[in-house]
Amino acid sequence: MGLRKAVLGVAAVIAALVMLVGGLVWFSSTYETPLTKHLPAELKPRVFPAVETTGLEPARVRILENVRREFDANRPGTHYSEGVEEPWCADFVSTVLRDSGLPLRNPNSGTWRIPGVYTLTEYFQQRNTFRPNGHVPAPGDVVLYAPGHQLGQHTNFVVAVDGGSVITVGGNQGGDLGVHLPTLRHRRHRRVREPRRMNVIAALRARIASDSRPGERSDGLRIALSIEGGGSRSAYSAGMAMAVDELGLLPAFDAVYGTSGGALNAAWLVSGEGRRWLPSWGWDDVLAERVVLPRRVLRGGVAVDTRHLVERVYSAVTPMDFAAILANPITLHPLAVDAHTRRAADLAPHIVDEETLRSALRATTALPLLAGPPVRLGGREWFDGGLAEKVPLATPIAQGATHVMMLRTVCNEPRKSSRAEKWILDAYFTARRAAPEPVPATPGTAEVLQIWVPEGSPAVGRLSNDGPLISRAVQIGRDAATAALHRA
Repeated sequence: MGLRKAVLGVAAVIAALVMLVGGLVWFSSTYETPLTKHLPAELKPRVFPAVETTGLEPARVRILENVRREFDANRPGTHYSEGVEEPWCADFVSTVLRDSGLPLRNPNSGTWRIPGVYTLTEYFQQRNTFRPNGHVPAPGDVVLYAPGHQLGQHTNFVVAVDGGSVITVGGNQGGDLGVHLPTLRHRRHRRVREPRRMNVIAALRARIASDSRPGERSDGLRIALSIEGGGSRSAYSAGMAMAVDELGLLPAFDAVYGTSGGALNAAWLVSGEGRRWLPSWGWDDVLAERVVLPRRVLRGGVAVDTRHLVERVYSAVTPMDFAAILANPITLHPLAVDAHTRRAADLAPHIVDEETLRSALRATTALPLLAGPPVRLGGREWFDGGLAEKVPLATPIAQGATHVMMLRTVCNEPRKSSRAEKWILDAYFTARRAAPEPVPATPGTAEVLQIWVPEGSPAVGRLSNDGPLISRAVQIGRDAATAALHRA
């Protein structure tokens, strides 16, 4: 691990961390101080820089904590490369992001580790989190150095930003976890004009008008669709998702996020068959499968059988095209809650094939007590994402979203949380020896549009099996979104 400080100059190119809003940097030359220039690497001081975390998003804080932990541990490169003898700076970045709850997904192997800087760069670019010249990085961002830099093709983490200079820490500098203490050659910083901020609808329309295609964007935006769940109440957001598809807006999105039933709606949308299958929430042949059957608990079963839903219903009754979801450049992001830390996480990095996709859909809908034990995926256990992030907002913004459209399953009015439900969940997690409930993540800044269920709409219970009521909710959601998007 090493320490490097550089000025953002005319030759500097700055871009962003895949999971956050931050920067890749191509640095100008740097020079060591006379006091350290002639010291062998093993005699140079290993001093971790002072890091200020006040006001940073929780994900950034976790990254900085893990960078510091690894710095203090001073492990060999093979620890990060899983025993492979290779340049390991990208392995170090992959490990820290995994340990911070933000695992990468190698496009070639499907694993969390990306060992090459070139592939790492492509990974960020394809997810529209790569920020070009003029972007100012923040602590926790990933830095990618230009091939012509004296370190060669290299990657680090930003740990501090001070005016026009940054401090970075990374692995495999000099082949070891060493510290480099440079001085700077100061150059004038080119000012970059900030683009005019567009609202969500304007950004979508601009993309549609320019025939912008998913995975081939050049506008510097990341537009996310976020879908709320809530059991059978997810019928409202299903209708809203239908409207988004019917109005031809889906190709303008980069990613679709969802929690619980909202993630199921997101999957239907990304499958390309949303208009056909999203109304199925209230269909008789779907309800006849008795996915929701509270009295099953009396016989030792589960009230909500998500395994039957994903493995049987989504195979034989309303077949879901899992292969199309995996192939779609508009990425699917089901959110779930870690059963041990109780923190929300994006399951997308764990989805590498149809089997893991089905597991992710089960995990995001796995309500404690009602749906049985947590679902295992990626070496962790997961519960319903709505326990920590009822509608995805903090997560997509932390992953670089500049614009978020939220499809809600409730009315825009104050709502009281159930004290009894919270008490039961706290007792359940305490019995599992899980961590206390964490403080909810504070969303960063983005342009946000929320589409709400109209006031006076009928209440749909989480475990409702009332087909006509559920189908009515689908239509109400569809009409509400169509009207809202036409008005905007």
